[in-house]
Formats: sequence, C-alpha cells, structure tokens
Amino acid sequence: MSAFDVYLTKLAGYIEEMRGRGRQVREIDCPTAVSRLLAGLPVRVGRGASSGIILRSDTFVELGNPDAGSCAFVLWTDNPSLVRDGKITLIGPDIQESREASLPFGQVLMVRGAGLSKQEHELLEQSQYVSGQIEGYMIRSMPQRMWSRVSREAVGKGFSLETLGRALMAIFKSEVPKVEAVETLFVTSSREDVERLDEVAAQVRHIGKNIVTIILKGAGYEVKDLGADVGPEQIVASVREEQPDLLGLSALLTTTMMAMKETIESLTQAGLRDKVKVIIGGAPISAEFAAEIGADGYGADAFHAVRIVGELQQSS
Repeated sequence: MSAFDVYLTKLAGYIEEMRGRGRQVREIDCPTAVSRLLAGLPVRVGRGASSGIILRSDTFVELGNPDAGSCAFVLWTDNPSLVRDGKITLIGPDIQESREASLPFGQVLMVRGAGLSKQEHELLEQSQYVSGQIEGYMIRSMPQRMWSRVSREAVGKGFSLETLGRALMAIFKSEVPKVEAVETLFVTSSREDVERLDEVAAQVRHIGKNIVTIILKGAGYEVKDLGADVGPEQIVASVREEQPDLLGLSALLTTTMMAMKETIESLTQAGLRDKVKVIIGGAPISAEFAAEIGADGYGADAFHAVRIVGELQQSS
C-alpha cells in the first residue's frame, strides 16, 4: 500500500463533492499507449517543442496566476483500482471557453506503477513541470504551484486541457517506463475550489516530512522528529542538547516562512550556527529564499531533500 492511497481516495471524494455542488465536471477517456496519446495532437510535444517564452500580448489564457490561485501535485500508487489509465477529469471551463481570462488552476497527476525507485519518484515530481516540452505552453512558476500561459497560436490550432493532459501522460510514460497508468485532474472552476483541492495537497506535503524521515532512517541516518509548529527557542534548545550534524526545517504556508529566518538568526545568536547545517523545504520555499535567509540547502521535495542531506554530509 502506498502512503498516498488515502489521498487518492480523497481526490475521488473531492470530485464527487464538486459534482454535488453543481460544478461542471467533464470526463475524457484517452488512449493509453504513448504513440496514440500523441497522435493527432494539435501541437508538438517533446524536448525543445517550445521556446518556453510566451509574452502577455501573445497569451490566450493564463492559468494559476497568484491572484487567481493554483496548486499542483503528483500522487503515486501500485494499486490498480485507484488510477484509471488515460482518464482526464476537468472541473470548470476549458481553455477555448476562457479567451483572455486569468483562471484559477489545479493540476493533479495520479500515477500507478509497481516497484518505482526513489529516483523515479523524484523524476515524476520534476516531470509535471513540462516547461519547453509542449508547444504553446509556458510554465511561469513552481514547485507545488502551477502558473502557466497558453499562447493564442496554440489555441488557434486546437490546444485544450485534453491536449495538456494527453501530453503530460505521454511525457510521464516516456520518461519513467515503469509507469503503468496515469490519470489527470484539472480544476479551473473557482479559486475556492482550487483552495479546497490545495487542502488535500497540504495534507500530502505534510507527510513529506515523514517520508524524508523514513528515507533518511533507511539510509542509515539517525533522525529526531521535533514535530509541527515548533518555535525557534525549542529548536535552538534541541540543537544545543542533541548536537546534530544537520537541521531540517519545513513550512507549508507563506505566513510561516519567516520563522525559518528567525530560527537561523536564533542559532547565530546562540553561537550554534556554525555547528549545524540547515536545510529547508516546503510548499512556498525556493532555492532563492534559502540563500536569502542563509540556509545551507533547499529540498524541492522529499527525495531531493534526502539527496541534499547526503551532499551536505559529504562536504562537511
């Protein structure tokens, strides 16, 4: 059983909740073979298919602008009953129905595959951000958020969310051969609906800390989990007592990001900063923010974080 199986079930419940609220819900059954997924698409898909740059004047629709709201995440399982291969569910208006609009945007990719390795899980996380691989589609920000643009030219050729879904499924199956099935969910109905979806995403990201812990322990590291909502004073006290080689900090909301900076400043004031490496991560965090507050490393997701821990250990 995958750690994400319960969240796949919650997604099914979310779709039924949206249907019950009267949202427009469309389901599209696509071919499952990569060649058939790509056959007949109105735009090119693959490495170098797009320049990655779409100017505002060339934009037909913007998806997931920060003012409109967005979220994006990947779930995987080995349970055949939880992922319907080739299925795209769209809640809300499609691209052609939204000329010059700025739509909220939620994107969830549900993947099934037996025996996926840590590296393959990491590749799946990275593959959802397909910048440069779909003609007429540009991603402006990531991770855990999906702010993108679709060009007028691409929509004129017939680009739709079905196009995007088929391209994503083909890319996932091409880049990770062990992937047996991919199902896609897009939400464009309202900011409220995307925020409701993001509640599920937040729960998924919360278990990221536990996944990091499990993987680190499996790699032979000794890990002490201080839990959630831990203040700088308690963290400093624990660093002083435990004398760890590395300290990991996570934030799920922008409102708690600055607590990381406060924690690093508190370590400095306590004379402990040069005694411990600090790695940070979480939904609103970026490599730029890590550098800004003086962290030693940034993990974009659980598997990336574990890799960074190894690199910091080797460099110390």
